[in-house]
Amino acid sequence: MSMKFSFAESFKIYLQGGFPLIAVNTVEVDRASETMQSLTTSINKDLPRKKIVDEQLKSEGYVFMVWDCHTGWHQISDQVKPVPDTADPVKALEYMLNDTTKAGVYILQNFHLHWSDQYVLPMVIQLLRSISTVGKTRHRHLFLVGDNSNIPVEIQRQIVMLEFMLPNKEELEKYVSGYIHDMDLNIKKADILNAAEASLGMSLYEVESAMCVALVSSKGKSIDKNVIFEEKANAVKRSGLLEWIPTDIGMDSVGGLTNMKRWFSKVAKAFKDVKKAKEYNLPSPKGCITVGISGTGKSLSGKAVANLFGVPLFRCDIGRVFGGIVGETERNTRELFKLAEALAPCVILIDELEKALAGLGSSDHSDAGVTARFIGNLLYWLEEKKAPIFIMATANDVTKLPPELLRKGRFEELWFVDLPSSDERKEIFDIHIKKVGREPKKYDTNKLAKESDGLTGAEIENCIRLSLFEAFDDNMREPTTKDILTAIKEIAPLVKTKAEDIEKQRKWSKGKAKLANITKETESWNVKGNRKRSMTLN
Repeated sequence: MSMKFSFAESFKIYLQGGFPLIAVNTVEVDRASETMQSLTTSINKDLPRKKIVDEQLKSEGYVFMVWDCHTGWHQISDQVKPVPDTADPVKALEYMLNDTTKAGVYILQNFHLHWSDQYVLPMVIQLLRSISTVGKTRHRHLFLVGDNSNIPVEIQRQIVMLEFMLPNKEELEKYVSGYIHDMDLNIKKADILNAAEASLGMSLYEVESAMCVALVSSKGKSIDKNVIFEEKANAVKRSGLLEWIPTDIGMDSVGGLTNMKRWFSKVAKAFKDVKKAKEYNLPSPKGCITVGISGTGKSLSGKAVANLFGVPLFRCDIGRVFGGIVGETERNTRELFKLAEALAPCVILIDELEKALAGLGSSDHSDAGVTARFIGNLLYWLEEKKAPIFIMATANDVTKLPPELLRKGRFEELWFVDLPSSDERKEIFDIHIKKVGREPKKYDTNKLAKESDGLTGAEIENCIRLSLFEAFDDNMREPTTKDILTAIKEIAPLVKTKAEDIEKQRKWSKGKAKLANITKETESWNVKGNRKRSMTLN
């Protein structure tokens, strides 16, 4: 159902509309069942005032029953015995067709586990088709609650889909407050609000576990949101789709890339002050694609951006989204988007995007089709998403990216990161010398910048590391400028080993992407790795 309706609104609409088969897609089966029980109770209270034809429904209301493969059909009450002989999935569906079965809301928990049973599947499909017919006239609504990504094609058109999202901030605040009240603890309101915000993207079961850890570690005196966030990081990692990345560096740790850093500073204002941006009719930033030479700070910028925006950073491994089982990729894609929405506000880093989308060029048409569908879903989500999620995608070889991904409007900006200029190399040397606990003023960084012509930021960092090894081996003396110069001469830079690829990307970027670097001097290299120099003014 359209995202303009909440789950509660959609639930009521489907009941009033007489829909007999509804699939509720969720990882929180118990919370979804409890929510629907509460909604059913609320609807029953309003039925006497409704103009409905079925007098029995008007007087008795909807019965609420849950099925699982252990107990069979039962009400969520210890005082009511389960319906005998209904644990079997076929028997459970046959019960829905009995003349004595009452109008009601019937929940099948994790019924998707029976789709793989080829022996009973034909009977299950036929029974569901029959329930679709009978349920319309007898007010019997069957909800399949769980993973509904692989519903058999024979009944897909008889079933409507309903998404049950992870708890939002308001729901988490209510849950955390109730948890603290039940524990009879005196916790500050600010701690409760921080804990709720840190819990975004977690199920209530995961939140409960995280709260236990946080309260035990503080001996019940406070809720450390950092403990909550660490537990969330573990929970997110278990999904296999996203991984939390610490954002302990700022923009001052990224050398060069002045144009791009200035742009990030502008976007940060709109991203951080959502209320003012909304009043100004400024849409939430979608993100950017950063392409260019490997080792020039593209991924590092992702960490700095999240730090600048003041939100957590999650790395998405697109390779894990693609599954080998039919329908698995589509399911993982939906779960990825749902998880991202629940974690908002955040920055999501998609590293080396071109490698993940390599299936487009595959001779295997099924691989190409899956990849194409993923791109289509990603682009649609980027257009439609309302949550403050900034996507930062990187690619080393932009020529392998599909053109529809690069079209204006998909992302706010497309950046090309070139080899650092002399001034940028000096800045990078300063950063990495400080990083190893030394003072840059003790080194001739002007000479180092001049002699490191053609090196990437990652290669400069490696030169510093090699000089440390050399000095440590020589009686643990302090490394010198000479040590670093020796390391520069010994390294085999990408500009020599990948000269043709670099030149190809530079030619592509002209007029198609913004240059992340500011430089008056553009250095290009021929296929043999010999430097040529040309002057361009920005």
